[in-house]
Amino acid sequence: MYVKKIQKYCKQSLKTSFLFAKIRMSYFLPYVRHIMLTHISLYVHVGGGIMANLKSAIKRIRINETKRESNKSYKTKMRTQMKKVEALVEANDEENAQLAYREAVQLIDRAIQKKIIHKNNGNRHKARLAKKLRSISAS
Repeated sequence: MYVKKIQKYCKQSLKTSFLFAKIRMSYFLPYVRHIMLTHISLYVHVGGGIMANLKSAIKRIRINETKRESNKSYKTKMRTQMKKVEALVEANDEENAQLAYREAVQLIDRAIQKKIIHKNNGNRHKARLAKKLRSISAS
């Protein structure tokens, strides 16, 4: 198999093992699992990750990574607030639980609006929290 060299920029990440540098094939060869040449572009499987040779595909990878990071932080906030509601329900603190529930619902609705989570998923979380909240208000 003949490949002169790969000279495209890729993003370095420990999880996907993308390399960020102009590199020669002799350096790259030990890390390559499979090379697939197509008439459109060259894809290289490196440590489980796939890197495209196209500029637009490399940009898309970069954009997806930044979106994933921001979505991850937003989901973390949402889950933390849901745990606070559950902890307050366990402690039978109805007033603070209702305040925390309102804040959790706002975070869940915003996540649905930004399409971070699916609307059915968000509605399910809200319904479960409301059910727990009703259980302490009934007793």
